[in-house]
Amino acid sequence: MNLTEAIPLLIVFAVALIAYDSLQKFFIFRLLYKAKDEKEREALLAILTRRWR
Repeated sequence: MNLTEAIPLLIVFAVALIAYDSLQKFFIFRLLYKAKDEKEREALLAILTRRWR
């Protein structure tokens, strides 16, 4: 496989990664927007930003 054959695959992969990232951000923002109050928003942010060990 030479470079001219790999470029379309790389472009498709890059578009898929961008779409995944955009959808993930959209769902997080929607989740935070639907939170009932400030305490629920803070709890969601704490869950989302917690480091996994």
